[in-house]
Amino acid sequence: MLRRWLLLPLLLIVSHQTALADDAAQRRVLVGLKLFPAVLAASEALGPENTPPNIKVFIVYQDDENRAEEFAEILQDIGEIKGTRLIVKSLPIALLPQYRGDPPFGLFIAQRNEDDVQMISDYGRQHNVITFSPFRGDVERGILAGIVISDRILPFINRQALNTLPVGLKMFFLKVAEVYEP
Repeated sequence: MLRRWLLLPLLLIVSHQTALADDAAQRRVLVGLKLFPAVLAASEALGPENTPPNIKVFIVYQDDENRAEEFAEILQDIGEIKGTRLIVKSLPIALLPQYRGDPPFGLFIAQRNEDDVQMISDYGRQHNVITFSPFRGDVERGILAGIVISDRILPFINRQALNTLPVGLKMFFLKVAEVYEP
């Protein structure tokens, strides 16, 4: 009986810390959603001479479809980037490798397992897709862009991933970003 009473506070502390971690991850995702359109707009593929008819973006997720749909709506409300219509869809990460339609212009990672990062990074490189993750450590593991939070919030760019894209990001954007050099 005494053991149960001693375990109860420990369980409460652990569950509270898990909730705080989930809240922190949620805040990073929301901050990332605000920065992601700027990363897309900084692409040199969106110029006066080579603007695509629309910008298709996928919100990829592990298992929380409702949350991914909420994020898709937030992005869809932007409407357009640099005068080009934005089309946002959610897609489970597990379906990304089998996706056979035209590749999206960008991928936003709303939820993932650690094991998903390499597959998403590889997909981005193979299909020339701007990949963005708000999660700590993903840019260092090959995702093109993310966020770094210090005394302010900055875009975080993986130089090696950037060099694999046929078109880069505009220089002014790279000057304000923190660039990771693997």
